[in-house]
Amino acid sequence: MSESALEFNRRVLPPDHPDLGRDMNNLAVTYRDVGRHEDDLAMKESALELWGRVHPPTHRDVVESLLNISACYFMAGQTAKGLECAREAVARRQESLLPGHPDTAEAERLLFSMEHCVCGLNHKPNQLVQ
Repeated sequence: MSESALEFNRRVLPPDHPDLGRDMNNLAVTYRDVGRHEDDLAMKESALELWGRVHPPTHRDVVESLLNISACYFMAGQTAKGLECAREAVARRQESLLPGHPDTAEAERLLFSMEHCVCGLNHKPNQLVQ
């Protein structure tokens, strides 16, 4: 995804069209891949903002966006913010899906991995001291 492709879609689609969020997220991946981490995070936050306007808080796009943002924060060394976003995403998944759903389990594994990296081996999930 290129900046010019996103700009084209912004001209032809309504301002709150969910496809724009997908395009923003794809551009964010491009930014990440070329080392533009601040632009990556900003674009992912823009996608979350858009999806938050057009979807309920527990919608898959909103939750996935929170998980993507949590990873950005975590990779940037902002672990507290990363964990906060991941916990919010897990809570939303648990609220909207049945227990044991694969999407919830995936989010829980990501959160556990983040907590594991911060605290080391001797901790229990969700008992992180910040």
